[in-house]
Amino acid sequence: MTTTTLRRKKDHMYGVIPSGSDYLALSAAGAVSLYIDGTFVSLVRSRAIAPLSSPHLIRTDSGGKVGDNSLVYATSETALEVWDVAADTLYTHTPTSSYQLVGAVYSSGKLYWIECEPTQHGSVGAWKTWYRLMQANCDLTGVTEVSTHELVHYLGFSVDWGVPLTLLATPTGLMIERIWDDNISHENTWPIRIRVDFDGSPWTDSGWANIGSGIYFNPLYGVYDSFALGTLIPGSTSLGYDTDDVLTVAADLWSAGGAWNAAGFSNASTSPDGTEAALYSAPDPKLVRGPASVVVSGEPTSSFVVGIDGDGNLPICMWIL
Repeated sequence: MTTTTLRRKKDHMYGVIPSGSDYLALSAAGAVSLYIDGTFVSLVRSRAIAPLSSPHLIRTDSGGKVGDNSLVYATSETALEVWDVAADTLYTHTPTSSYQLVGAVYSSGKLYWIECEPTQHGSVGAWKTWYRLMQANCDLTGVTEVSTHELVHYLGFSVDWGVPLTLLATPTGLMIERIWDDNISHENTWPIRIRVDFDGSPWTDSGWANIGSGIYFNPLYGVYDSFALGTLIPGSTSLGYDTDDVLTVAADLWSAGGAWNAAGFSNASTSPDGTEAALYSAPDPKLVRGPASVVVSGEPTSSFVVGIDGDGNLPICMWIL
């Protein structure tokens, strides 16, 4: 069946105007497929993979270590994996000292991620927690510690760190978000955000101020200009944006609700030129697309019902190609 035929068939079925764009989709069964809007076109590759979180698309590796449209994701809070889909090869990394991570992002031929000390050290009034920026080739060779940061939190009680929630990619660096909980009465809990440039400096953090809902990325995706795009907290019905600052509270880029309402979006992606964004909702399943700019904001432009793949499974995430 030709692409034109597929688009006409889909337009008739769903009553929407096709965007003419292709998407890469991943199912929980480990199938990577090509879609045109919400319609399955063909299977790209399939293999058994571990349950994953925070998958990120490596469109093209300028370092030449992996093929186009490879995936990097976390298989646990202490394990990172790269799937070279074209070569059907897996590469893995496990942090030392049981440090925790939440996926990785691609930038200029390298993968970057932040590893977090799982427990604090120090004493009352001067508890501390180590963070380290890591870099590697896209096949996870040449793993290098770029820089470290010892976060000091001046509290009268010690805290328990939750598993890192968010790794936010910006054009120049990374931000990570964690939640702390006091381990005395468990009555106090708060998010904290830490940022670092890809070159390792400077590190900044939000201290213990209220940074609002922030952006909860699940999974990682892409960036546009100086704004990071993604869904807000789980269950949000809008695309959100956040500036490259640890203290900025995320805001809606698209208006929420209406025709774009969904049961909860699974991931966000941006077009290669950064002008458009798409949100995919696995629970519905639905794909929503619109402008990825704070200058051209407002309503999304298209919405598609997403069908099953060749194995009868729905995607868990989708990326604009």
